[in-house]
Amino acid sequence: MVPRLCVLTSAGLFLSISILHLIRSVFRNFTFGNDLGRLTLVLETPLDALGSSADTYRVDISLPRRWKVKAGEWINLTLPRVGFLYAYQAHPFTVAWWEEDEAGYASSISLLIKARSGFTQKLLKQIQPYTEYKAWIDGPYGPARTNTYSLSKVGDYGHLIMFATDIGIAAQIPYIKETLKGIKKCKVKTRSICLVWQMNKAGALPNDQFYLFMTQFFADDLDLVRHWLQQLVAEDENYHLKLLVYNSNENPSSRDPVPYGQHDRILISGGEPNWDDHLQNEMKARKGRLLIMMATQHHIRKRISNFIFRNACIDTDLFELEFQPWAVKRSC
Repeated sequence: MVPRLCVLTSAGLFLSISILHLIRSVFRNFTFGNDLGRLTLVLETPLDALGSSADTYRVDISLPRRWKVKAGEWINLTLPRVGFLYAYQAHPFTVAWWEEDEAGYASSISLLIKARSGFTQKLLKQIQPYTEYKAWIDGPYGPARTNTYSLSKVGDYGHLIMFATDIGIAAQIPYIKETLKGIKKCKVKTRSICLVWQMNKAGALPNDQFYLFMTQFFADDLDLVRHWLQQLVAEDENYHLKLLVYNSNENPSSRDPVPYGQHDRILISGGEPNWDDHLQNEMKARKGRLLIMMATQHHIRKRISNFIFRNACIDTDLFELEFQPWAVKRSC
């Protein structure tokens, strides 16, 4: 009797959760006079800008039903246009940016997608730039807690150090956007934000002529997020934000760092960052509790963690974001 009751209870819970999930998804994707989101592939460089080997691209999704986006949220994306089988698959992506109204509700979200294999590569093949395609959105999910043993939020820390490599920048930008908004409204304790980002190295691309033809039109990593970074700098009226970008395709120069952008507050250097030096410098100038946020390759996360443990840092927390970039690109 007891085993049967357990089975029936489990089945009932599973069925109830499935129905609630379906209702939530339908609610998110359908409104009166509007059904499903519209996905658009966006190019950041002119179509005659040949020679780029970038394999990261941006898509914008207009939302049929708006919601208040929080930094760290992600969605599961289904795009029937990619292929018949993919119409029954959902793929997770971090929300990298969003446009919102005065009430804080997002009218559209943006994703950064790195072409590897399977869905992400077929998406690049099957959709045309600046053409709308119907997309099913499941979510949002998240955000994750900064610490397993506490309820602290990012805005509860006085000093933020953000480390990112490659497409890991997509996970860090939302936290900068949200924190600057909180600073402006005096809703957070944060007074200093430092982002250290190592851009992507040129890697081997798939042996696919169509893929090679299409990727020559896509911008490099910095072009993909340049507009967003400029917006963040413009919103940072009191200079709480420091942006340090490293181009690992270039050698270090005596001219480094080179100011970039309209406000000259994005500093670009050649080579790779010295992660330990950046940690030491920021810890000396820390303002209150320190949160180190990582969206980097595994060996860099390990190096940063070892540095913190070796130095027995007080009032310092490590936060590994749920999205982490891969070290090696998958082959087709």
